[in-house]
Amino acid sequence: SKDLERLKKLGITHIVNLSSYDNEFPTTFTYHRIEVEDLPDQEIFSRLEDAVKFVEEGLKGGKVLVHCNAGQSRAGSIVTAFLVKSRNLSVDDALKFARSKRKQNKVLPNSGFMKQLREYEKKLKNST
Repeated sequence: SKDLERLKKLGITHIVNLSSYDNEFPTTFTYHRIEVEDLPDQEIFSRLEDAVKFVEEGLKGGKVLVHCNAGQSRAGSIVTAFLVKSRNLSVDDALKFARSKRKQNKVLPNSGFMKQLREYEKKLKNST
């Protein structure tokens, strides 16, 4: 998220920033900033829908990077929510898929985020 040339080479156009740092290149990329700590008691549920919509919009004509400090819990939660909605997967299947694509770091939403992801999945199923 801090290597401008690499981001450009990868074709990144949109960035979901869940880290504790400011947006690094605000004039180069379209950002969606979510200020949330990686703690089980942090509320993320109400932010999932906007984050998922941002990812969907970004993927229409570009590529999206979702990042936090470690790349495991917060970013993993947003990617999981996106997969639950866009691919109609269960949280467990979305996590399996995300983990299969992630080589270096694990996708490990904390216990509080997992609970909220399951609530999000339930909400989506009830709305169809």
